[in-house]
Amino acid sequence: MGENGHHLIHIHRETFFREVIADQVFWLKLLCIVAAIVLPGFALYREYIYDDWANRIDQIRYFLPMTIITPLWIYCRLNEVRHITFTQILLDLSALLIAMSRMVVAFIPFSGHMVFLAYTFMSTKSNWYRVFAMMLLLDTTYFKWIVWGSFLNWGFGLAIAITLAKLRKRRNAES
Repeated sequence: MGENGHHLIHIHRETFFREVIADQVFWLKLLCIVAAIVLPGFALYREYIYDDWANRIDQIRYFLPMTIITPLWIYCRLNEVRHITFTQILLDLSALLIAMSRMVVAFIPFSGHMVFLAYTFMSTKSNWYRVFAMMLLLDTTYFKWIVWGSFLNWGFGLAIAITLAKLRKRRNAES
């Protein structure tokens, strides 16, 4: 396309996003750390007040780590803000929203945990994050295979994650 208006708009969108976010990285990272502490507390409080949480300990053990790892992943992405493209951000948001949609659209057979954890494991540079994500991937696999016998959801979630991660990697190679 060369130097037409579309190309210039694309460049400005990328630059604008990076500069706006880059100026706020410290505060956004602090917010992520606070969220990784506060969200699990709220989740536990909700389970304790509204449900018979002693009988739901497996559910709590399965869902609670997601309230910790999600803000920590955002924290890691903020470290990459100057090197990330708008398309990569859209792919990140797609993975997050697809994973979260599983809470609302339960009849679609995929694991939101697998989508989020596998995608972020494959697309995040931080070693400490990848270790944490791998531990939760193993935990998710245990629950899906051993506790619930849910091989199909696990496999579809992994396939979605691999597809999104490959798209992100291809976009990374192009930039």
